[in-house]
Amino acid sequence: MLRILRLLALAGLYLATTPILPAAEPGADDLDSASTRSRDAVEQAQRLSRDTRFNRRIRREGERALSAAGQAGRKAPAGLAGTDFPENDEQALAKAREDIKALLSDPRVATPADSPSDGNEPRPLVFVSFSMPETSLRSLLAEAARADSPVVLRGLVENSMKRTVARLGELLGTGYSSETTGEPTPSLAIDPTLFERFGVDKVPTFVLPLDTIAPCTPEGCPVPTHLKVAGDVSLVYALGVMAREADGTTLGTRAEQWRQRLEVRP
Repeated sequence: MLRILRLLALAGLYLATTPILPAAEPGADDLDSASTRSRDAVEQAQRLSRDTRFNRRIRREGERALSAAGQAGRKAPAGLAGTDFPENDEQALAKAREDIKALLSDPRVATPADSPSDGNEPRPLVFVSFSMPETSLRSLLAEAARADSPVVLRGLVENSMKRTVARLGELLGTGYSSETTGEPTPSLAIDPTLFERFGVDKVPTFVLPLDTIAPCTPEGCPVPTHLKVAGDVSLVYALGVMAREADGTTLGTRAEQWRQRLEVRP
């Protein structure tokens, strides 16, 4: 099974996971195989990082992509005006509202929050795919970066680390990092088990967990209580739906707090 990747740097581009997304404990054979794949991936990244022609091309494409992503990401909170997101998927949003109402039967969800969040609670997750329209994907990557929300992918592009890194370079630019631009970078997690845990069968999907996501065990993968919205909308819009439908509850309060944080960040 594909494991979550643990920090790969290529000319300023970072492919990383967040501590709330650990994988199941591997066996000895899995560790040997994973170690070999990891060495191969790092060697590929190092070769690419020394390829000046590759880096110049990716940087040029990345600058154009980042410009578009930055503009779209900043417009998304304002009711999606001026972005190229498709029309809201009303059927998907209606189902999300029903799912949220069902979740409110959980006493932990229905309990109002007593105090403002300290910012250490689990962050929203943004499930995406490289098959999505590029404009929507770039907008969500930029928006998730500003919220420091992990962006979750099911797997590698054509099962190739090299192609995955190149594709991310096209979307973000290998020279793009918070140290060089002052802009936040998204945290990317590759973990198909998260798609299975939260029943994600379409993208984009947005999940706000109540608790830290526990690692998978031989007995299975725990699923924390959560809110979920699926549809071609922005992260801030999805958080708004969660906040309205679960108003006055712990998760509803957290969704509103995340929405407000995202809106006030430039």
